[in-house]
Amino acid sequence: MLPLKNSIETLNINGYKISVIYIFSTRKSLLLTLKNEDTIEVKVPRFISIKRAREFVLEKKAWIIKKREKIIKIPENQLYFLGHLYQILKSDCENIHFHGENIIIPISYSVDKISNWYKNQSSLVVNELYQEIIFEKQPQLIKVKKQKKRYGSCTSKGNIYINSHISMCPKPVITYILYHELCHLIHMNHSKDFYYLLKKYCPDYKKHKEWLKNHSLLLNDNI
Repeated sequence: MLPLKNSIETLNINGYKISVIYIFSTRKSLLLTLKNEDTIEVKVPRFISIKRAREFVLEKKAWIIKKREKIIKIPENQLYFLGHLYQILKSDCENIHFHGENIIIPISYSVDKISNWYKNQSSLVVNELYQEIIFEKQPQLIKVKKQKKRYGSCTSKGNIYINSHISMCPKPVITYILYHELCHLIHMNHSKDFYYLLKKYCPDYKKHKEWLKNHSLLLNDNI
């Protein structure tokens, strides 16, 4: 009988001790996510054993090391905004602002305040870009909100929600995310018809999708 409780173990991957969290779910396939440089989360279908899940992690060893190195290379004193990496400088000022290659943050600002700043900026950018979009069907609403694991989502009621840190991305990537969710108003799946429609409105979607793939950890874990 397969275990139904989540479990955790430490694996040695290329000399690094990595904590692997196995979470049993109703998924039909294994899903691996690098949460931080030392922690991996694996969604495991209930019909798959821990042994097979462990083998799956080890098979992804090269990918894990590549992603891990990318995290380590990003200093904690830098932040992305509209696809550009800015150096953080703290100052006795009232509001976040930019100066050349630097982003100036008030000394009094907490992580929550920075997160709220991103949310406000994301709302402005999303509204600006949506005004430029022409699409065959309109959503009930578009709203920016905190989402840990999604860039955007579309509900069956036609509501679209966009990640509150989306302003970390370049504007063309944000436009792609908007089109992606708008296409779900017509196709609530990722079928061939969905991607045909997406390509019609966003011909370079694969390039933007690749940017998100390469920067997903920055978007989710930077603050």
